[in-house]
Amino acid sequence: WKLKTPSVLLSVTGSAQDLELDPSLEHNLSEGLSKAVSCTNGWCITGGTDTGIMAFVGKALGKLNFLHGDAASLVPVIGVATLATTTHWEKLLGISGQTVTYEKTEKNTEEQACLDSDHTHFILVDTEKKGVDAWGGEIKMRAHLESKICEEFGVSGVQIVVQGSKGTLKTVD
Repeated sequence: WKLKTPSVLLSVTGSAQDLELDPSLEHNLSEGLSKAVSCTNGWCITGGTDTGIMAFVGKALGKLNFLHGDAASLVPVIGVATLATTTHWEKLLGISGQTVTYEKTEKNTEEQACLDSDHTHFILVDTEKKGVDAWGGEIKMRAHLESKICEEFGVSGVQIVVQGSKGTLKTVD
C-alpha cells in the first residue's frame, strides 16, 4: 500500500451497532481522535463496517483526509472485517491488490454490513463461517496484525474502547 511509516497505532473498538454518545463527548472524541492521528502520523485500525464506532471513526478521520486532500498527508484508516459479514463480499473475490468501486446499495442486516466508505484500506478475513456465526471471525487476525505492525515499526499501540459488548471484550483481550 506504500503507506508512510506510523509512529503510533490506534486501535478503535466498541459498539458495533447503534452508537449513542452525548453530543459533547461525540465532539471531543472526534476532535481528539483526529488530532491524535494527524499530529503523530498514526495509523488507525477498526472493524471497517459502516456501523457503530467504526462508522464514527471513519467519519471523523474521513473529514480529516478530505481536508488534507493529498496522498502524502493521508491518515490510514484500516478496516479489518470478516469476509462473510461484508455485504456483497462475493464481488470482492479474486481482486487482491486492485482498486475496487464499492457502494452501499442496501441496508445492513443481522448477517451482513457494508464496508465504511471513509476507511482508506481493508483487510477481509475468510473464516469460512457464514451468517451471524461469522461475526467476530476477524478478531484473532486483527490482534495479530496490530501486534505485528507495532513490532515491525517499533511503535506503541493504543487501544481505544467506546461502549461495546462481548465482541468488544474479545477484542480487548
